[in-house]
Amino acid sequence: MTAAVSAGSRPRDHGLRAFDGRRDLGALADLIETSFAEQLDQAGRQMVAGMRLFSRLGWLGWLLSRWLLPPAANPIGFVWEQDGQVVGNASLMPVRNYSRRWVMANVAVQPRYRRHGIGRRLVGAAIEAARERGARQVILQVDQENQAAQALYNQFGFKLLADRSTWFRPRGLAPTHTIEGSQVRSREDDEWRDQFELASRLHPEGLIWPFPTVTSIFRPRGLAGWTGAASHLHWVWRTAEGLEASLSLRPGVEPGIQRLVMVTSPAVRGLAEGPLLDRILARPASRRTAFVIDYPTGAAGSAFSERGFFERRQLRWMGLDLARSSKRSAGQP
Repeated sequence: MTAAVSAGSRPRDHGLRAFDGRRDLGALADLIETSFAEQLDQAGRQMVAGMRLFSRLGWLGWLLSRWLLPPAANPIGFVWEQDGQVVGNASLMPVRNYSRRWVMANVAVQPRYRRHGIGRRLVGAAIEAARERGARQVILQVDQENQAAQALYNQFGFKLLADRSTWFRPRGLAPTHTIEGSQVRSREDDEWRDQFELASRLHPEGLIWPFPTVTSIFRPRGLAGWTGAASHLHWVWRTAEGLEASLSLRPGVEPGIQRLVMVTSPAVRGLAEGPLLDRILARPASRRTAFVIDYPTGAAGSAFSERGFFERRQLRWMGLDLARSSKRSAGQP
């Protein structure tokens, strides 16, 4: 019997069941806020607030939320209901352009209900749901300090993919380095394919968090593409071997914050990060905005800290290869 069927066979007021946005939107918002209060950024808090707002509008609110909120607000997944409330959750979302790869997110159980196997049941159900939808891999991120969660995922067969840190630079800071003598330059529009090839090679999981590894991150489009106005949003580092590193500026979800996407090959890691950052920080507009970037943990940390960034969070990316795992290895009886 599949996880979805098993969930549906339980009483509606107790145990495991499929997430239903028409009735669970507000409850999931409460659970996310309770479980991840210290990790939620402004975008996360806005999503939670939107979920609560739309949950009060009934059926219409649920429909609007599917159009206006991020996918994480209306995922495929499972909740655990007990004592008349939703006390646990595990969500699933497909990776854009990678139909066989799914992300598991917002795995949480209210503190008073932990250590009773609820998290295990939720994770197991989500894995089986991904398998039934044709997924070949499930990936997730977990705080590096959360040893209990990592132990649970290890039991299901998840393996380490990468350790990544989130760096943040507040607005109002002046540049600390010059760009003179740097081999970093603005990207030519026709180099976007080289950027995408480099990103795809360095991020086989299909994610440059929080973006999927898709061409639209790099490809010029619209009027900017025709006029070349998009070139100043990308900087590259080339050697005789080809394009080895790039930095792209992306609009942030939060007002006044812009997200940076940096990819560097092992050959220039530790060398290219500082000059790439200097290029963007030298722009006059950079004084008026804050920046956030995710980058491999332990790589070029001094390049970030010397330029006013501080490490906000360390995350561990883990993956489960469903093509090699069986139901038993995925924690099923």
